Amino acid sequence: DKSKEWSANQLYSAAKKELNSKNYEKAIEFFEKLEARFPFGRYLRLEFTIGFSFKKETIKYLESVKEEPGSKKYSLQ
Repeated sequence: DKSKEWSANQLYSAAKKELNSKNYEKAIEFFEKLEARFPFGRYLRLEFTIGFSFKKETIKYLESVKEEPGSKKYSLQ
């Protein structure tokens, strides 16, 4: 894992890049590594960002699921 030697800033930048590219699973992975390695760092809003990433990944999944006959359509807005 090449990110083992990365600084907090490098991990955060990689996570934000993945998040902005809608690669939510990879973003979550980088945010979790950042939180584990630098729990008292300057990135104190990680919990919010990780939660947002999980929400986006869930929405992405739900939008990809085909509606089955007889099922209710859910609004994601």
